[in-house]
Amino acid sequence: MDGPNVNMTSFYKLLEATQQLLYEACRNHSELFAVMRLLSIKSEQNMSNRCFDVLHLMQETTPTPICILDNFNAAKKKVKELGLDYKSIHYC
Repeated sequence: MDGPNVNMTSFYKLLEATQQLLYEACRNHSELFAVMRLLSIKSEQNMSNRCFDVLHLMQETTPTPICILDNFNAAKKKVKELGLDYKSIHYC
């Protein structure tokens, strides 16, 4: 066998994301938890994709660097790696 298969590599990347803390002193929340929570809030409140721009402010104003995605597209990519892709349905 040449190396780990794609599914196994993806699984280990997700496992790593669950253990990646938002910042050094944070013991409760991982990067993946924060991304999933932000996407949930966005969906529940029917917010635009631009609402994720607040993440730049969080990164700039916290005293320690935080490990969080920069934008909505990065968050969608992270969720897609989980195998939880979604489909937008537009209606009138």
